[in-house]
Amino acid sequence: MRAKDYQAVLNMASEIMGEAMHVVTSDGKSIVYNEEMAKLEKVSVKDVLGKVFREAFSFIPEEQSTLWKALTKNEPTINKEQTYFNAYGKKVTTINTTMPIEVDGRVVAAIEVAKDITDIKNMSDT
Repeated sequence: MRAKDYQAVLNMASEIMGEAMHVVTSDGKSIVYNEEMAKLEKVSVKDVLGKVFREAFSFIPEEQSTLWKALTKNEPTINKEQTYFNAYGKKVTTINTTMPIEVDGRVVAAIEVAKDITDIKNMSDT
């Protein structure tokens, strides 16, 4: 299979899973950003897919981004609650599992799967 074919398989798998998913390559390019993640973050897929992560998500400080930490510091995060404001100023709370993907001892990408718990968090805070 060609790289383009693998990309199509990965994109379809992310949609079928029904979980919010974002995959970024070592050079920072978003290669998977599915509809579930777009709904969760209130960001258009076209504004993220194929773009450099830090440009598309400049509103999230680097030190708060679990995806950025996995990619640049090889730092996995498992089931971490994360609250941030999306590009439209909406407060979003998620549970994220974010893993660096290593090949031959180097991080080639990072993958994040997120679950939106904004409504649950808001109810528990009242």
